[in-house]
Amino acid sequence: MKRNRMLSILCCAALLAASLAGIVTATAEEAPLEIRLTYSDNPTLPFDPNWLAIKEAEKLTNTKLTFEIIPNTDWTEKIRAMLNSGTAPDALLYVNAATTYAEFGLNGALVPMNNYKEQWPNYYKLVEDWGMEADIQDRYLIDGNLYYMSELYDFPFFDAGPIIRTDLLEKFGLEVPTTFDELYEVAKVFKANYPDSYPITNLVDERVTYRMTMPSFGISLGVNASNGTHVTSYDYATGQTFAGATSELYREYLRYLAKCYAEGLYDPEFANASDVWATKLSTGAASITWAYYDQLGGLVANSTIDGISFGMFPPLEGPVGAYHQPKSRTGNGIAIPATTLERRGEEDVKAIMSALDKMFFSPEGSELWCLGVEGVTFTRDADGDVVFNDEILASPDGPYKAMQLLYGCGTAPLQLVWENAREMYKYDEYYGEVNAIVAEMGGIQSVPPAPKFTPDETEEVNFIKAPLVDMFNTWTNEFIRGTKSIETDWDTFVAEMEAAGINDLVDYYNIGLSK
Repeated sequence: MKRNRMLSILCCAALLAASLAGIVTATAEEAPLEIRLTYSDNPTLPFDPNWLAIKEAEKLTNTKLTFEIIPNTDWTEKIRAMLNSGTAPDALLYVNAATTYAEFGLNGALVPMNNYKEQWPNYYKLVEDWGMEADIQDRYLIDGNLYYMSELYDFPFFDAGPIIRTDLLEKFGLEVPTTFDELYEVAKVFKANYPDSYPITNLVDERVTYRMTMPSFGISLGVNASNGTHVTSYDYATGQTFAGATSELYREYLRYLAKCYAEGLYDPEFANASDVWATKLSTGAASITWAYYDQLGGLVANSTIDGISFGMFPPLEGPVGAYHQPKSRTGNGIAIPATTLERRGEEDVKAIMSALDKMFFSPEGSELWCLGVEGVTFTRDADGDVVFNDEILASPDGPYKAMQLLYGCGTAPLQLVWENAREMYKYDEYYGEVNAIVAEMGGIQSVPPAPKFTPDETEEVNFIKAPLVDMFNTWTNEFIRGTKSIETDWDTFVAEMEAAGINDLVDYYNIGLSK
């Protein structure tokens, strides 16, 4: 009797254990961690929530990602508005190291990332492996904190530059221009033969052309100024900031563009954000631009002009040399708004950080955003080299652009690790040759060091900068169009900029650089 009772008890215990095991098994698969992110959308690369890279990133990290889509033309203003109003999502992608980062890091709107180093093991391993400790240290603000996890480059590469119709160069017996003066002569020939065209046009708007051409004139100005001020520039010889917008260097740059505009060589829609850039180049309405190498295939594919071809060339030489836009080994990156910490709590924030570290900076994650998924987008040959699938190889857009459009790989807001050797798989032999030429000529300067500002100084700098930006944009437009004279109205422009405080802004930056 006792024996039967004991057996009964043991059976019940076994059933209970099995039942509990079933409960544990059923709950072992945790629900995905939900993360809401920002995305800077580009009209030449419209966002697709179903991109393979996004879906695979979710699987890799057991997350559910949703994106706040913001047009890149409104990016800085929208991010600023979100942070000021406390409506920012869980994490911000593509935070600009030179503008919003410092402003909101010091006013308490961003979480200090250096307090959570344990959540970013993959990030710091890459920093160590690539010897980037000094680069990261430069991103710490005056309060001793780091507020964003930046993109990481093993070394900068030349991915964009002057793009010219090579079939027209050949047709008219012209050499590839190496200077801005030579480019002007080429543009005149194109205009003479196609009088209804405006040979030189801009990708999206003038800021892309500015950032890729101004360095050869010794300046970097406008919305993409390398030091983030819009109106000052950095002197690499002296290590000092100067009033670039009122300098003779800028005056010479304006003379060049105004001359091109007056002679019908420069697109009269240069200041308008537009998505018809590709159409202009593919139809022959334009023939010269500054843009990215991966876009060449699309220009040819969408054209009905027999024999049309484009080439990307090294930076053109200007008054101070031949330079592309300055680049950093640490670009834009990830920031966590302080409101996320308040809303979701520290444990959730730690989980978000760990997920983003694995998603973007782990070996698996960084390969995903660059190359896609092995066996789907690519395979490896006997030597271990990457071979893309037939759809990518056959795409008229070329592998790089095809990867972006079809799978979401290689998009600037989402790819945060840039390893040169891996990137080269997406390009042809010519691209590698151009990169070697640019590297040998020292054509890519480093992004200027970041000044150390206190919160009060940051506030004062932004207060001074706001009217200067508007004044600069208005005068620049009028100088290029000829409604203001670069010769007779220049002194008035300089006086207005100085009265608005451009020299005070220069002083703030030089003091900040000395800290």
